[in-house]
Amino acid sequence: MAFFSESVRESMKARKHIDDIGMKILDRFNKSGTHSEDHSILAHLMRAPYHSNRERCADIMIFLLAGHDTTAFSLSWILIEVAKNPRVASLV
Repeated sequence: MAFFSESVRESMKARKHIDDIGMKILDRFNKSGTHSEDHSILAHLMRAPYHSNRERCADIMIFLLAGHDTTAFSLSWILIEVAKNPRVASLV
């Protein structure tokens, strides 16, 4: 890795850290017991056919990161709209 720039090395390290978090989520879910009645997104991902846990882990992280981003965007948009409408703001 000596030929990679510092930013590339840090990106690779961050990616490994994200992969490790995803694998910990998978491990904890698997160790937590039976999940036949569980209807969470994670349970559905665990029951879905994947070629590897690495693919499953990637989808879990997409849900986590995309969910965080869309929630933040939605809350920002709602607050802007409430601020533009004093009548609605008085109800909140």
